[in-house]
Amino acid sequence: MKFKNAKYVALLAAIPFSCALASGDIVGKKNDEGLRGVRQRGLAAKTCSKEKKVSIYKFCIEGDCDSGAEGEHRLKLDGQWLWNGFRDFREGQCHSINHSAKTVAAWKSLAVGTEEHDDWSENDSYFATMTASSWYSETCETYELILAKEHTSAKKESMCWEMSAAGGAKGVDLGLTATRCTEWTTPSESFLWYLKVEPKDVSYITYPPTSPPTTASSLPPTTPPTASPASPPTPASEFAVKTCSKEKEVSIYKFCIEGDCDIGAEGEHRLKLDGQWLWNGFRDFREGQCHSINHSAKTVAAWKSLAVGTEEHDDWSENDSYFATMTASSWYSETCETYELILAKEHTSAKKESMCWEMSAAGGAKGVDLGLTATRCTEWTTPSESFLWYLKVEPKDVSYITYPPTSPPTTAPSLPPTADVPPPTPHAVSFESSLLGTSGSSHASLNVKIASLVIGLLGALVFFG
Repeated sequence: MKFKNAKYVALLAAIPFSCALASGDIVGKKNDEGLRGVRQRGLAAKTCSKEKKVSIYKFCIEGDCDSGAEGEHRLKLDGQWLWNGFRDFREGQCHSINHSAKTVAAWKSLAVGTEEHDDWSENDSYFATMTASSWYSETCETYELILAKEHTSAKKESMCWEMSAAGGAKGVDLGLTATRCTEWTTPSESFLWYLKVEPKDVSYITYPPTSPPTTASSLPPTTPPTASPASPPTPASEFAVKTCSKEKEVSIYKFCIEGDCDIGAEGEHRLKLDGQWLWNGFRDFREGQCHSINHSAKTVAAWKSLAVGTEEHDDWSENDSYFATMTASSWYSETCETYELILAKEHTSAKKESMCWEMSAAGGAKGVDLGLTATRCTEWTTPSESFLWYLKVEPKDVSYITYPPTSPPTTAPSLPPTADVPPPTPHAVSFESSLLGTSGSSHASLNVKIASLVIGLLGALVFFG
């Protein structure tokens, strides 16, 4: 056979390529090489616990807070002193602080404080608080909080949050109700606490590229998806509903004294919750500070008003007593999430009382609506001369009802069925289904197609020859 034209040579050269193309060898290699680079990268998700590790890493004194240039202070975080005794801190300076980080739950208000030693009079005490929605974020990145408390007669407090540009570049949104520090002005006469907020129990979950999480973009499938999964759905895709009893577990976890409630710097108190004393006798609580309280939670029914109280021991006269109450609509919510209540009772002659509720930004992000008639703490002002009870409200008898993905509850959003997964492009499917079949009959038809392709090419050569 003579080849009078170069196109015949090209046509014959195409035969081995066509046969290889029909057998899938070259396509398979290119496909593997294209996917191999992606598989090497994989997909890793950073996870952490709901708790945070919090520490004071810097303490600053802005302005003149005492008669001398230096003051003796001891610092407090989340109701605990960071060290015993007092340390010298010069005014108009910032001071590095080193201590073990404290583990703080997501639902809690966070408090910092200082007590300044005075040789000529009673020690001065200052504290500042942050509600959960002001300081807590679900992010697994580290961020910073700055709290300020004026050491003037007004004793105003304010705060802000900040994180690095790296965190912002990652698209991290803390979702806090506090002001960002770039939009905040440092008070001129104040104490400043700089806090580091770190994630706790950080880990990484690595997903193979062939099965990334549903929120990530998947690689194009090499075979058309089937209408039903070949294997049972994984537990991660199941739908779980959190349930709890109508009763609540309530405890006082912090007690604060704002202002001067007695002639001395310390007072002896015993606290009451829901009509029961938390301990026998009296305990010392310093004015101008917040104090951690530990006791067994009380079970409170949904319909009840909730009351807190304190009795202050007095050696010179009758003991002073204060209490504050909340109606059921003010404090009770059907949510199975933990939330916080703050009650205030003025220890002035007016003895006014007020309250607020708060929960973390994480709870708000979940769409949790407490539906309480009380004010949210972000819209509430702490009375300047008052007792403050901080309450933890927890769900009771928590359990989870798990529904398989194929039959979620009618009230919950259904997972998208597997049949709704968009199919691959028609060209890729038709090519793979026609040339790259996997069954025995497909292999037989494949051989027929290869033979037909070769015969067709040879026939064309004979025709042109």
